[in-house]
Amino acid sequence: MRYLTKTFIALTALFLSFSASAQAQSFADGVSIDAGLKNMHLWKGYKVSENAVATLNTSYTTESGFFTAGLWYGSSFDASFTEFDYYVAFNLTDDLNLSIWDINNFSDFPNANIFDYDKETTSHFVDATLAYQATDRLGLKWSTIILGRDTYVDDGEVKNAFSNYAEVNVGVVQEEAFSLNAFVGGGFSFLNEEHFYGSSPNIVNVGISAIRPVELFGSAVPVSATAMWNPEQKYGAMQLSVGLF
Repeated sequence: MRYLTKTFIALTALFLSFSASAQAQSFADGVSIDAGLKNMHLWKGYKVSENAVATLNTSYTTESGFFTAGLWYGSSFDASFTEFDYYVAFNLTDDLNLSIWDINNFSDFPNANIFDYDKETTSHFVDATLAYQATDRLGLKWSTIILGRDTYVDDGEVKNAFSNYAEVNVGVVQEEAFSLNAFVGGGFSFLNEEHFYGSSPNIVNVGISAIRPVELFGSAVPVSATAMWNPEQKYGAMQLSVGLF
């Protein structure tokens, strides 16, 4: 109860401070900075953090919009989760995007070396995603972990599994003030039965996500709610996310 009370106070204080200052922020051309709060952190069917999380994202996008490079940081209020990521993205066409994320969730690596990329000891994994918006309502994604701690053992040798995640996203409701999406994603590896997302090829992420702006303190604050079920891990969860600026 004490933890929940402290978390609520901290969330409220951060929300008020960020909301009050959001309109005053100004940045150089192409530079974007945004922050958010979540009751938990979900990612491709994983409950990465089951505690409240604050996130910070900063990026630079070229004038043409073709290239973006950025940094993403997330930390839970009880310090059980910490992640520091680097990413680049390329808008190949209006409908096709390639992104590469160096994901460094070192929550379970107390002595993590941020410069260590040895697959047997690193806290990093690099995830490449090709996203295609087939129609206004249909989106497709294919992700492959191309290096890092996505491994399996073959005759005593540690090898990369190159795990894949494929997702279909359907826009059920698309209005200016409200959107509702349904999604389903599966995880598998071509090289091994076990993979990064589970012990066998399976659906790992199915659910719905709703997004709408909420007027608070004179600003339109984006709020999203995501309900997710993972048949492979046999659990479900619900994430509430608030964009502060």
